[in-house]
Amino acid sequence: MNYILDACAILTVLKAEKGAEKVLDLYEKAKNNEITLTIKKINLLEVYYKLKKFYVHEKASSKLSQIIQHPIRVCNEMNDQHFEQAARLKSTYSMSLADAIAVSESIVSNATLITTDHKEIEPIEKAENIKVLWLR
Repeated sequence: MNYILDACAILTVLKAEKGAEKVLDLYEKAKNNEITLTIKKINLLEVYYKLKKFYVHEKASSKLSQIIQHPIRVCNEMNDQHFEQAARLKSTYSMSLADAIAVSESIVSNATLITTDHKEIEPIEKAENIKVLWLR
């Protein structure tokens, strides 16, 4: 089974918020090669700039290193199908570009999106029939 992490899924763990245990369980499953976890680089950037708002540079970099040590594939690529899908989503729904890219990845790769972002994702979940794992 394939999962796509958005920024708030990672932040849930870093802030020890409700739902973090679900992500930690998925980390363990990925470590045991039972599932795959992917995050698009733009979503990781979203995590990093939020860390930089709250911590000095060194601590933010350290936190980012902790994330990367988990069995998460950081995806830099965006093929034409992802590109078109992200543009369609962004132009159709009220959502951030990073979320449009994460959702497009979940659609194109038939993966489950992991998020807490009900405001942006819930309307899309229904309209686009995407699979979502809600952390809370």
